[in-house]
Amino acid sequence: MLSVSKTQVVGFRKLLNMDVYLLTASIICISMIAFCSPILMRIAYIFYTKNDFRELHCYRLMGHLVTSYSLFGPVMFVVLSAFLLDTDLLGFLATVHLFGQFIWCFTILMTCLLAIDRLITVCQLPVNGSVLDVLSIVGLIIDVCRFVFLLSPYAGVQLDLSKITIVFDESKSYSITMQYLTFCVNTAVNLTTLLTYFVLFLYLLCKKVHFGLSSINGQQKRFLIKAVLIFLSQVSVDLLYCIIRPLILGLDWQLALFILWEMVSVTFAPLCAIFAFTKNIRKHIFPCFKKTFAHSVGSV
Repeated sequence: MLSVSKTQVVGFRKLLNMDVYLLTASIICISMIAFCSPILMRIAYIFYTKNDFRELHCYRLMGHLVTSYSLFGPVMFVVLSAFLLDTDLLGFLATVHLFGQFIWCFTILMTCLLAIDRLITVCQLPVNGSVLDVLSIVGLIIDVCRFVFLLSPYAGVQLDLSKITIVFDESKSYSITMQYLTFCVNTAVNLTTLLTYFVLFLYLLCKKVHFGLSSINGQQKRFLIKAVLIFLSQVSVDLLYCIIRPLILGLDWQLALFILWEMVSVTFAPLCAIFAFTKNIRKHIFPCFKKTFAHSVGSV
């Protein structure tokens, strides 16, 4: 006979007694991640390997960004699955959640560097693109150091599975300091990205009004729109997390709405923006699907 552990019984009881809104949102998010993450991984691979993209510095940065999104999805897949089954994965769920925060911080940095790259390219500033590569490496090293610190006993972080979040230990000064620094740095990077796009918009507007000229071609325009849309979807999650989320955790349907919005913004929205404003990516992705479908039909 098959044996069922006590933890599994408790997990399935929670699953059966869970609020219908929260259960529905979690299942939708898990399905969305399972569908979008492999496609995002495929897109990142194309950005890195295909000659149409890898020769352009902007698509190398976009490849880093898409890779972050494709990794963030599986992390949240594990977190949401553990939440549904009410298990902490033998204590490893907090580490998985912290790894998700590590990916998110790097994603914020890459969005900012992508905006700076657009400003340099459109305004034709005398700045070498390798500077942005160095900044991305430095940011990654800092992010890794932060991740290692949060795993140490000095941070004192704990997982609140009921709210799917990490709680910092207020009795430890290091923990509160790291929480404050993380918030300040992420906010500063997002504001820098917003300011960069605002300056770029003013530059294009002034050049169009005063000179009647446009210094941006169709390909650059599509890439700029794509980058702005991805940034807006990402920053909306930060706004919800930092401002609205602490106020809406009283009811299950409110938490369900936040989870659903977060997953749509970091998986489905970037995928739609990339497909809508990147012609060549459709050429590389859809033939792959056609071949797979034809092979499956032929085997039948």
